[in-house]
Amino acid sequence: MSNVVQMRPKENQVEFGTVHGMQVPKPKTGQDYLALCKCFLKDGDYEDILCAIMDKEIYATIEPQLQRIVECYFDFPK
Repeated sequence: MSNVVQMRPKENQVEFGTVHGMQVPKPKTGQDYLALCKCFLKDGDYEDILCAIMDKEIYATIEPQLQRIVECYFDFPK
């Protein structure tokens, strides 16, 4: 079968996901993730997650859905 060509995804190929019905590139780093959050969150919520990333006491005071956003941030490579 010397005429078979193996198709592999390219290393730099961008994968896409959906946020609020819009197609967006899937973030690969925490910085990419925060940039995406900035586009879709209200300013106050975005500021809350930034502060919660830096301070556990603030993390404990924010809404559960914002806590989940913070937890996802820590899943990305630094």
